[in-house]
Amino acid sequence: MQCPNALSRGICVVTAVRWADDPAVVVHRARSAHKLCTHRLVNLVLKRINLVHELFEVLAGNADIGRAAPQLSRREQLGYRSRMWRYTGQERPDFAAMPGPGQESVWDYPRPPRLAPTAEEVEVRSDGLRLAFSTRALRVLETASPPTYYLPGEDVDWDLLRPLNDASFCEWKGRASYFALAGDSLGAAIAWRYLQPRASFAAIDGHVSFYPGRVPCFVDGERVRPQPGQFYGGWVTDRVVGPFKGEPGTGHW
Repeated sequence: MQCPNALSRGICVVTAVRWADDPAVVVHRARSAHKLCTHRLVNLVLKRINLVHELFEVLAGNADIGRAAPQLSRREQLGYRSRMWRYTGQERPDFAAMPGPGQESVWDYPRPPRLAPTAEEVEVRSDGLRLAFSTRALRVLETASPPTYYLPGEDVDWDLLRPLNDASFCEWKGRASYFALAGDSLGAAIAWRYLQPRASFAAIDGHVSFYPGRVPCFVDGERVRPQPGQFYGGWVTDRVVGPFKGEPGTGHW
C-alpha cells in the first residue's frame, strides 16, 4: 500500500523501524526509507531509532529513563514498555500452543530479549563441509520468536566464508555485518555477526549466527527449520512451540 504523501510515508517508516527486530528487516526498511522519504524525514527516522536504543537500555536495566529520554513525560516513561510491545512474555495469549515435556513456549520468552547459554551441539554445514560447530552457543530468546543461535567466532571455519559489503543496524544489538559462502559468486548472505554490540548484548560480540533456511543447521543432530517469514533468522526445533512470529498477520506480535 502506498502512503499518500511524504509526511505519511515518513510516519510509516518510523513505525516500521520501531518494530523491526532482525538485521535483514532493518536493512530492508532502511533502504525503503531512503527511496520514499526526503532527507529531513530520514533524519527523523534516525532520531527515532536512537530514542528506541536509549529506551531499550532503560528496560534492560542499563540506563536511567529520565536521562535517556527526558523529552517524555513521567506517564509516558512508565507506559513506554506496554505501548511498544503487545506481548512481553508475562502471559501467554490464548492461541499459544501448550508446551509438552522438555519443550519451551516462545510466549514465555521475555521482551526485551535475553541471552541464554546452551551446551547443545550446534553444527552448520554446506555441501559436505562443516562451516561451524560449537557446544557453547548463546541463544537469543525473545517473545513470539524461535531462538536465534549465536556461535563463538572461534568455532567457525572462516576459510569457508567471505565478508560482504552489506550491513544493517538492529535496534537492540547494534551494527551487523554479513557473510556468504567463500565459493558463492552471487554473494548470498548466509550468516551475520555483531562486533562491539550494544551493552545489553555484549556477550555475543564476535559471535556468528546462520540462516537455517539458507544453509543446513543442526541442534543435537536435529535439522533446524527456518522461522516463518522472509526476513527472520530464528531456529525452529522440536524443543520450542509457537505459533511463531513471521507468518502473515503476525507483525504486531
